[in-house]
Amino acid sequence: MNLSDQPSSVAPDPSRIDKEYLIAGILIVIIAVAVYLPIVNQDFTNWDDPKHIKAVWKPAFDRAWCIITDFDLKYTNVAYYSPLHFLSLMIDQTLVVNSSQPQAWISKLMNVLYHAVNSLLVFLLLITLGAKRKAALFGALVFAVHPIQVGTVAWIAERKNLLCTMFYLGGLLGFIKYLSSEKNRYLVAVIVCFLAGLLSKPAAVTLPVVMAAWMVTTNQRSWKGYYLLALLVACAVGWGIYVISTEVSYPGVVPNLEHRPLLAAASIWFYLSKFFYPVDLVLVYPRWNVADHVLEFSALLVALVLIAGAVVYYRRRFESTILFGLFFFLINLLPVSGLVAFGHMGHSFVADHFMYLPMVGLAIVVSQSARELFNRLANRRWLNEGLTAVLYALVCVLALLSFKQGFLWRDPAALWEATLKITKTSAAAYCNYGSELMKRGDYTRALEYFGRAADLAPSLDVAYVNMARSYYALGDRENARLMFRRTVEVSPKHPGARTMLAAMLREEGRYQEALEFSRESVNASPADPVLWNDLGISLFRAGETDQALAAFDKATELDGFFANPYIHRAAILLEGKEDTDTAISFLTKALTLTSSPEAHRLLGIAYARKGDSRTSLEEFMKAYTVQPDLPGLRENMAQLLLDLGQIEAVEELCDEAEKSGKPCSKDVIERLKAARSEKK
Repeated sequence: MNLSDQPSSVAPDPSRIDKEYLIAGILIVIIAVAVYLPIVNQDFTNWDDPKHIKAVWKPAFDRAWCIITDFDLKYTNVAYYSPLHFLSLMIDQTLVVNSSQPQAWISKLMNVLYHAVNSLLVFLLLITLGAKRKAALFGALVFAVHPIQVGTVAWIAERKNLLCTMFYLGGLLGFIKYLSSEKNRYLVAVIVCFLAGLLSKPAAVTLPVVMAAWMVTTNQRSWKGYYLLALLVACAVGWGIYVISTEVSYPGVVPNLEHRPLLAAASIWFYLSKFFYPVDLVLVYPRWNVADHVLEFSALLVALVLIAGAVVYYRRRFESTILFGLFFFLINLLPVSGLVAFGHMGHSFVADHFMYLPMVGLAIVVSQSARELFNRLANRRWLNEGLTAVLYALVCVLALLSFKQGFLWRDPAALWEATLKITKTSAAAYCNYGSELMKRGDYTRALEYFGRAADLAPSLDVAYVNMARSYYALGDRENARLMFRRTVEVSPKHPGARTMLAAMLREEGRYQEALEFSRESVNASPADPVLWNDLGISLFRAGETDQALAAFDKATELDGFFANPYIHRAAILLEGKEDTDTAISFLTKALTLTSSPEAHRLLGIAYARKGDSRTSLEEFMKAYTVQPDLPGLRENMAQLLLDLGQIEAVEELCDEAEKSGKPCSKDVIERLKAARSEKK
């Protein structure tokens, strides 16, 4: 294969050219997959991923319908409507058969594949813009393997970014084809891709502006193109109004209006610096204080304006496609540069994943610049080949840096440790690292990080509630209660803190106080199914069984996908030793909604009462595989195994219980001794 883009006096073979472009496309996909493949074995992050996966687990048609009709965002509980994002994550999990838990690897793998598709679309776009094979390959590989892309590909919550970019590029390619051919199939493709992009992420609203930039920079004249742009702009405006009306407001997360241009300029310089020097890439960057450094930020703005002015003044010296690439970059970066407020701005004004779509613009610039260099060196073979070697060596360096960057995402602890080396002022980073330490049982260290998070953000309720849970796990009930109450002070409707305060009262036998507190919680937030579920528990412990069942019914009425009320209703029925079949139906329903060892344990009890020992043991084993120390489980299993005469299995079970510090009950020990004597 001829690797040179030099002109030849011999007419090229069209079939050979097609083959070379095909090979280049395959190479892009292989390299993109190879660089990011290690992330497939990594777990979910503990920031945003759990919320997104919860919305799609377990996959079912009624859950998918809730996602599609979630216009008020009460089901997904996210900042904006993005149904294709959630539906794609749900499809991921349906590909894993008989899984009892959400699987991170399948969603990570799909992220890698979506990124490979996007890299291929960038290659096609560069070819469409006039780049030869070698220059287009270079630009596409820069997009594919640049380390700043890891922040999108490795993060399952950023699936929306990948999908939006895929449809965005498809729509842009269709638009360029439509202008040159005016065929209706391209018109349909543009509209479908644009709508799909909007349903993936609101960032797609910039597509009509990019299309207009293409028409301006390339001097395109087409009335059909103008009509199509008008239609897309109308859709974008309408969609923007809807998103603004439903999105959560974030007052105070960005500077005052007069400082926002300074912030935008600093953001652009930041992203350009990370593009050319991609080191120290982390999930959350230090949050800049613009108000106290107006002079420095003003200098950045002035420098940017001077450069922009020079580009405009000398625009005729630039290739039109290079100008288009710069427009693409700025049009997609400005909305996330600090000019408008949105959620992430409360943590940091910049983020790696904000660069994913704007990176296409820089890929266009570097590709077209490489094309110009290759053309100038067309008659200097050695310089041409030397330039090729340098560019592909650069791609190799970027690929190695991305490979290394991917390992930071190997688990949440490593990710937040790396972040905290760079960012000392992020409450979210301290809190998320503390959450991972708490998950690992290191409660003392977790308290230290939660404390730092609370110092940085005194209104951060999750810091206080996690401090409370850590104290509770350490047996310090006084401080746990204090922190739960502090959480309620900061966030009066916080369901986690309120349910734990009620649970602590119940544990102390103060059932009436727990009931009063649970009723107070429901009155404060009557639409919260978690609080109704907790009220049901308090009512049952206070001896008001009928009212408890009514409270559980109310919880499921508010949220049909909430499994806990079904489990509690079944537990009440089994405790009363009545209506076992109804209890089984409740538990079966719960297991279609979530993975619950407790539901399997209760099913084991129910089937044992029906005399189905085999199914009972199977259910106990399902619970034991996931949570062997589940309260009551070993006791239930031991009693059933003794009934079946499985003495050795009971002995093994009791040995494991002894090692865990929770020995078998006296009743089991006495029955085991009697069984041994009888066997002798």
